[in-house]
Parts: sequence; structure tokens; C-alpha cells
Amino acid sequence: MKNLLFLIPTYTQGGTNRSLQFLLSMLNSNDFNIYILCLKDGGVYKTKFSNYNIIEEPPIIHYFWNAHNIWIKIIRALDRSFNYNIAKLIMSRFISSLEKNYQFDKVIAYEEGMATYVTNFFQHTKKLAWVHCDYQYYDKKNKRIEKISYKGIDKIICVSNYTRSSFINHFPQFKDKVDFTYNILNIDYINKSSKANINNENILNNQTFNILSIGRFDPIKQFEKIPQIANAISKYGKCRQFKWYIIGSGRKETLSKILAEIDKYNLKDTVMLLGAQENPYPYLKSANLLVSTSLSEACPYVINEAKVLHIPVVSTDYKSAAELISKNNGIITPLKDMYLVLYNLINNINNQYTDLIDKVTSYTFDTTEYLDKAINILEK
Repeated sequence: MKNLLFLIPTYTQGGTNRSLQFLLSMLNSNDFNIYILCLKDGGVYKTKFSNYNIIEEPPIIHYFWNAHNIWIKIIRALDRSFNYNIAKLIMSRFISSLEKNYQFDKVIAYEEGMATYVTNFFQHTKKLAWVHCDYQYYDKKNKRIEKISYKGIDKIICVSNYTRSSFINHFPQFKDKVDFTYNILNIDYINKSSKANINNENILNNQTFNILSIGRFDPIKQFEKIPQIANAISKYGKCRQFKWYIIGSGRKETLSKILAEIDKYNLKDTVMLLGAQENPYPYLKSANLLVSTSLSEACPYVINEAKVLHIPVVSTDYKSAAELISKNNGIITPLKDMYLVLYNLINNINNQYTDLIDKVTSYTFDTTEYLDKAINILEK
């Protein structure tokens, strides 16, 4: 049995932790003994990961990462500016004690950034790093630290072929140790979870055409463009009634922009925010269409989840979209043309929606190949 330690930055809800949840749920417990170390506390995934071996940080480290005291925040900001010297000191001592008490076969940084940096402090085990971002758009706070982090990693795993190419463009010196594998889905879990009830009967009902977008509130998702697109659909011509729901939470400034655009176009009854949902699958199952408006995505988890639930997808034309979407399950379009694509689907012009839903309903999602590759990476 192999002992695997996964490092994650937070327990908060999001695609990366959901990806880890599904990966771990698909591993054979007789083959792997799973440990999880989270750098910052708070979030629903501490409960979801409670069946695994949770390693708690010492109080001083927990306080350093999590305290909201203004002076601690200033120290953290200064430390980030000066190559994380304080973090390095306290974390290296903690990890040294971990290695005395545990024998890990592999340590896996399951997200870019601080988790990868901390993984380098391990001295007596093989180190892997999972990359869930497009490095063309990743907000690199300290590129020098990024280079140092990946230099000490034995294997770098990206979540799509495009993500791999983007990473290599930024760090060509690491080309020989970069591979990719798509995110794992637990299809049974998704189907079972989608059968839960939605407590509000006034949303996602059969009286309207229901569009759904899911993701964190971040500029790269371009959710603030949704009211403008919805307005363009309504102005284009006579249109069937539709509603566009957004599930998510995140940056307050992004939320403010979305709300301002909804007010600008007077669409409070058309574009509606549902907040973060611990179980988004009943909402996805009840939608007529999933729409991704993102500027960039590494490997958008929700697109494959929609395919599992036989919900067609419309997406902007970011580089990884073509790896996940085909004519059998969706449409890829530039953002400027999205209003017209959606208008045609909402109104089923030339049976476009009927044809698409027929194709996606007969689609079978198979994650076996992804899982086999991930297991192979973890076992080697």
C-alpha cells in the first residue's frame, strides 16, 4: 500500500477540490493510504475529506495562515514580497517533523501556487504537482518563486493538453517532466446527487428556457457579460421566455459588476444569482443549457459534469474548449456571437436545440481512461 499526501491551499468549494474529491473516491483503498494537509482552514471540503487522514498544522502555523489580525495580514503580505522567508522557516520545520513521523511514498501539490511551494520542503519522498490553471492567465504573484517551486518537483501533471502547452510555454526548462490527464469524474455520485430536490419551485421550472452558468466570481469567468448577452438576445427578435441563472460566489468587486450590469439592462427577473450551492447537480440537471462565458479555462469541470447529465453546452472559444466539446454535446462560439447562438437554441430555430439535445442525450461519458492514467501516475 502506498502512502500519498495531498497538499491543498484551502477547503473551500471549487473545481479543484471537487476534482480531488472524485479522484480519491475512485482510488482503491487497498492500494492507497490517503493523507491530506490543508494550508488554510475553512470550507465545506474539510467535512467531505473527513474519511481520509487529515493532518492538522501546529497552532502557530495555523495562526500564521488563517488569522485576520491586521498585523498578521501585513506580515503575510511582506513575506510574499520577500520570497516567503517566514513561511519557509515555519513550514520547513513542521514538514521535517512530519517526515520523521510518516513515511510518504509521494507528496502531491494538488494546486499551483503555495501548495506547490510548500511541497518542495519535503526531502525524502517523490514530489508531484497538479496544475489546474492556464498559465497564460494565471495571476502569478511571484514568478521567481514559481520557478523555484517547479524545479524541485519530480513530475508535473496538467489537466488538459492545452494546459500542458501553456505551462511549457512559460517554463520550457521543465518540458521533460510535464504530462497531462483530464480531471476524474465520479459518474455515480453526480447522477445520484442530481436527484435531490430544489427547494425553490419558482426557479428552473418548465415554463421557461433555463440557462445555467456555474463558477467562482472572478473576472476570467466574464459573468458580468451575461446581462449584456441576455439583453442582446431579447433585442434581436421575438424570443421565447428564458431565464439565466448563475451559481457561484467569490470576489465582491466581481459580484458588484454583475449586479450593476443586471440593473443597467433591467434584467433582475431574467438574470438571477443563486449563490454558492454545495450540491449544484439538481440545478444542472434541471437546466436546458449550460453556458460558459470564460476568457480562459484549464479544464472546466462543469462542462464534463453537464455531459454526464446529458445537458448541452455552449462555450466561448478558449483554447481548451475544443478538447471537451464536440458537435455531439455542444457549441463553441466567440463571445461576440454568443447571443445569436443562444437565440437560435432558445427558439429552436431550424430544430437546432432539438438536434443538439438528441445528440447529448445519447452521449455516454466514460472516465475509465482518465482514471487509469491518474492511477498510473500515482503508482509509479
